Amino acid sequence: MLRLSVEFRSAPEPLSRLTRKLVCVKCRKFLHPKKIGVAFEEGMPVANAWKPYELFAGDLMACRSCGFELILPAQGPVAEQHQADYPKWVEMLRPMLLVEDC
Repeated sequence: MLRLSVEFRSAPEPLSRLTRKLVCVKCRKFLHPKKIGVAFEEGMPVANAWKPYELFAGDLMACRSCGFELILPAQGPVAEQHQADYPKWVEMLRPMLLVEDC
């Protein structure tokens, strides 16, 4: 009888963003870079509104067939709202949208 041994790590090694193959499920086509170097903010709910909480950088990917778009974040946040230099990062990166979800 053949026995397979699999070792699980606590956290998988990060894949290079260049080796990821993102696929449009609808069109069955790969997504391609539309704009390299975009920023977005993650919001948090505060009194029935969304307040910017974290700033992320990434690449805007798109399907050439149907136009579906997504942002592929680089790693973790570039800055968080409690940091003194958060407004400077926002001014420098100019986020294209605020994600209203958590």
